[in-house]
Amino acid sequence: MLWEQNLDLESNITKSLTPSEMAKRSFHYIQHIGHYVCQKGYKTTRKGYDSFLIICTIKGKGYLKYRNILHEVDSSKVLFIDCNEYQDYYTDASDLWDFVWIHINGANTKQYFENIMQNGGPILTVNNDRNTLTLIESIFELIMNDDLHIELKAPQIIVSLLTELTMSAQMKGKNSSNLTRVQAVKVAVEYIRCKFSETVTVSGLADLCNYTPFYFIKLFKSAMGYSPYEYLTKYRISVAKELLITTDYSIDKIADAVGMKNPSAFFASFKKYESMTPLKYRQCNSTTRIASIK
Repeated sequence: MLWEQNLDLESNITKSLTPSEMAKRSFHYIQHIGHYVCQKGYKTTRKGYDSFLIICTIKGKGYLKYRNILHEVDSSKVLFIDCNEYQDYYTDASDLWDFVWIHINGANTKQYFENIMQNGGPILTVNNDRNTLTLIESIFELIMNDDLHIELKAPQIIVSLLTELTMSAQMKGKNSSNLTRVQAVKVAVEYIRCKFSETVTVSGLADLCNYTPFYFIKLFKSAMGYSPYEYLTKYRISVAKELLITTDYSIDKIADAVGMKNPSAFFASFKKYESMTPLKYRQCNSTTRIASIK
């Protein structure tokens, strides 16, 4: 690994986390997070680090050299790179860079990154940079408060963060009609996350977005990589996994809580996506569950 840093920082915060095996099995987990207020001469040169980096500028200006292209990064832009690749980023000499950053990784973080790169990364112009900043700050708050459930809460925040970036990437260079389609998928995803414990149908989602079911399914799968039904099922299973670890609810009660009223269907879906039964998953994570309850 090549890693050189020329740090001349007036004020900075850096926090590192060692993920548990449970966290590593989740969709995403935190490796490091920080806030840098740069003085002249700040520079990082790195390669071969198994991590994905997100930088959100608070004020000032920085520059990124990545894949042989030099990018300017200001307060309207967010940076997202794969740190396995060569990168060189540094502050402007006069308009000094002030930014928050987070290193993440996980089972499908790379898929998000590749999708974003295909649609306009690694520098993204975000419509609501304050929302991106707020999401990173909320992770800071969990860490500073020593939240015992951070490994359960942080992945949800990271998914929201990556969703913001994915949407910004998909919007880049698209016309207004495409923006309407992207917004339709966002509405459907938000509806699923809010109403997953209730009855959710593909036809209902299509009506909500003003599209025919056939076109909506095609549109959703193109944007998310899953059909609406697959996304709903996977989201329900992810919530069920948290309940299996953090509660003593029966399997039937958990199935009902996540909107899968048929315990047999829940059992079959869980085994399909996790390659084990719900009870086996709970037993494998029993130590974590006890620690969480304490």
